[in-house]
Amino acid sequence: MPKAIPLPPLELIRELFDYDEVSGIVTWNNPRSNRVRKGTAVGTRKASNCKKYLKVEITTERGKFSYMLHRVIWMHVTGEDPGALQIDHIDGNGLNNAFSNLRKSDASENQCNTKKRSNNSSGFKGVGWSKLHKRWRARIQFKGREHSLGLFDTPELAHMAYCKAAAELHGEFARGQ
Repeated sequence: MPKAIPLPPLELIRELFDYDEVSGIVTWNNPRSNRVRKGTAVGTRKASNCKKYLKVEITTERGKFSYMLHRVIWMHVTGEDPGALQIDHIDGNGLNNAFSNLRKSDASENQCNTKKRSNNSSGFKGVGWSKLHKRWRARIQFKGREHSLGLFDTPELAHMAYCKAAAELHGEFARGQ
């Protein structure tokens, strides 16, 4: 993952934007462009590699930079730049920027909170069919290493093993689906 660009000063962020912590909506308070009106919602998903999250462009004395909106929100509310840490969306919805849905995490913790993959054939996160053994296999990733949890007769039993391991290894970042 590329290194995060340092956020602009807190004073500038609070001058430019208003933020509703409950709805997660950010609006322009003091736009610097004639094309934008005060009260207009902030954030765009134009970039092809960024359709799951909102971004905002901010011009500072260092130049014009694009920032992930949830990182700007974090600084707006807490006063701190998350730096190398990531801001995780607890419910997995990158467009839900309510402050209660955001938390700081490292890359490994953030990966623990992913949903099941779209190409998953079992219907359960961490569960796949073993052609060799002709049984359901449960596996889990933790801190960059894969851990085998065993072979099971049903995908439901394999998923139960995954959920138990996720609770132990991933803690508050565990996601069963």
